[in-house]
Amino acid sequence: MRLRVEKETTLYSYDEVWAKPEYHLERHMEDCLKLFNIVKRFKQEIAVCIAERAQIEVKDLWDSAFLTTILHDIGKATTPFQEYVRGRGKMESHAFLSFYFTNQICSRSSNLKLDDRVAGLEALAIASHHSPLHPSKFEKMYQGCEEDPEVLRDAVVRYLRVFASQKTMDFLARSLQCNISFPETYDEVYKSFALLNARLRRSPMTNADSVRLPFAFLKSVLHYCDWYGSGKEFSLQYSPDNVETRVAEYLIRKENRPIKLNKFQEDSKLADDAILQAPTGTGKTEAALLWASKYMNAKKLLYLLPTMTTSNKMHDRLRSALGCEVGLLHGTSDYMLSTNEEHEEQEEIKHIRRSLFCKSFMYPCTVATVDQLLFIMFNWGRWELKMLNAGNSAIIIDEIHAYEPYTVALIVQTLKLLRLLGAKNFIMSATVPTVLRNFLQNELELSQVPRDISYDNRIRASIQLRTNKEITSAVPRVLKFYRDKKRILVICNTVATSKALFEIIRKEKEVKRSRRMLLHSQFIMNDRSIKESFLEEQKKLRPFILVATQVVEVSLDIDFDVLFTEACPMDAFIQRLGRVNRRGDRPPAPVFVYKQTPNASRVYDPMMVRESVRQLEAKGDRPREIDFTNSVDDIYAKMAYENLLRRELEEVRSLIADVQDNLRYIYRLTVEEKTLQRVITRESDYVTINVIPKDFADKALGLPKNERYRRVEFTVKVPYHRVKQNLRHPSDGVLVADVGYDPELGVIYPERDTEAYIY
Repeated sequence: MRLRVEKETTLYSYDEVWAKPEYHLERHMEDCLKLFNIVKRFKQEIAVCIAERAQIEVKDLWDSAFLTTILHDIGKATTPFQEYVRGRGKMESHAFLSFYFTNQICSRSSNLKLDDRVAGLEALAIASHHSPLHPSKFEKMYQGCEEDPEVLRDAVVRYLRVFASQKTMDFLARSLQCNISFPETYDEVYKSFALLNARLRRSPMTNADSVRLPFAFLKSVLHYCDWYGSGKEFSLQYSPDNVETRVAEYLIRKENRPIKLNKFQEDSKLADDAILQAPTGTGKTEAALLWASKYMNAKKLLYLLPTMTTSNKMHDRLRSALGCEVGLLHGTSDYMLSTNEEHEEQEEIKHIRRSLFCKSFMYPCTVATVDQLLFIMFNWGRWELKMLNAGNSAIIIDEIHAYEPYTVALIVQTLKLLRLLGAKNFIMSATVPTVLRNFLQNELELSQVPRDISYDNRIRASIQLRTNKEITSAVPRVLKFYRDKKRILVICNTVATSKALFEIIRKEKEVKRSRRMLLHSQFIMNDRSIKESFLEEQKKLRPFILVATQVVEVSLDIDFDVLFTEACPMDAFIQRLGRVNRRGDRPPAPVFVYKQTPNASRVYDPMMVRESVRQLEAKGDRPREIDFTNSVDDIYAKMAYENLLRRELEEVRSLIADVQDNLRYIYRLTVEEKTLQRVITRESDYVTINVIPKDFADKALGLPKNERYRRVEFTVKVPYHRVKQNLRHPSDGVLVADVGYDPELGVIYPERDTEAYIY
């Protein structure tokens, strides 16, 4: 073992120890502790819930959170880190040494003793406050490393015995046991980390609550104090304010006239945890916000949707309605958030911070795809902060009908956990089959917002069945409505069919390019975003023809005069009807239904499609809203849907238990573990991947380093089996596919086999 060289104290005195450039360690801690008192006020309710679940004292939980906060940066008192923070050395992991000292101190000062073998959650939270926690953490850097950490011993001792001890007395009314030993080598620190992890892995824990919840709590409080403290922002807005008033003002702006709330909106204001079914275009979103308004003095607002497109649209809508910071989180949200930002150095830092806050549900309101919440059950991503913030939220889940039984089951298990932590839940959709509603009500103890029967007899569509013909035969009729200056929507079940039909229309000289559009999932992100914005901004443009797939069902606020559609399941058909005569304030819109093309059988079960067509035949050409509701109930009853939900629920419970046990409840799931254990949030018969078509490769790969976030605007999601023979991996994990691209048609595949079955 190498002898220590006593040199560091001559290089940096206590007053020269920086936590950040020209920002003293003690000053940073003062800022963090100011935030600690603010966070404690907001997090008290969830702290009580966690203490009860973990069978510990709530005071002990808060004491440990305080110790975690005040000790998390003590490892910065080293010569290597001080060189690094001054721009003169390589990156140094201060969390590694902070862990070492915290582990010693908390073994004597913390009352958070989970059993005879497992303690040290404060130290593990600190070890992972900048990177994921797993047993092999630090292994490659420090195992067997005989180098001297060059700790500034005098600075550490003074920080602990003067500053930290006094603050501990002020906050906890007791002294800090701050006698510590100093490491001679990095390997000595690593061995203490490995030993604590070994004890954790051997401990005979029987459930997640005793370890997982306190650990997540400690990290959550630490991140709030550290991140906001680093930003020097102490006016922390935890949740939206004046929501009911803001929603009322938003409705007046939206309608340009005074608005009287409808019955289900008034009823939603009074509901506890609840489920709502109401027709499209009648104000479900406003009802959900009014429901949430009564919780906004202490809870965040979390609004979850099925797709990235729906999330983007809702993000813009809530920013307008609520007047507060609204986070956005999905697979490409970093890009969406960055499109209006100038990426100079300071702005780049702001963008990184905003991205971090979005990924942790830290803003007063966050809009996200539902997957971003569900992965907390598998310790994926920033699960600790997400879980603690979601547990302190009013959660709205929109378009519940859009999920397969597996995802519904995963939603149920996630909301059950969050409900135990104090979350409130509101689930809604235009189509909620009775069997699904009963399942959700029973499992989540939801009340039902009374159905507004004033919509029951409303007739929005005049339906004509052409189910002996394919939809391409509808082109002459489409063109007739075009000549009559109508807005025509054509919805196909597959990309292939939509392309084929659009190709026919664009050959018609009378249809100007500016009056036609094709929209499906296989356009690069930038083109799809432009198309969607155009549709919402040009709502009165006529004549106009939009050919689309089911991407328009739950994403766009559009209203057309005429609908041509392939036959599809009844709940999807109801969503499609919501894109014509959207508010039902005009005479019934003509709707023509054609047979499903054979290549759509992997998208929609042919038996369900046939049963849906049979129901339409039975209801006549002018069905009422209540007729559609009854049809959905009849179809789902015949499917034995409840039995399917019950089976999926048992499988989901088993998967969650296995994954969490393998992770010892607190380790972060790795990419390899995610793949091996088939950890997914949605089931699918085919694999899709994001690629850059070859025509955009040079432009995307040539972007400067500070603009690489923009590569996503050139990506498109495609079926893996269609491009696996045509993939290149030029750099940085980027996938380039040798496929063609047409701005009007989207991706064009090599002529080998049938078109993809996705939408």
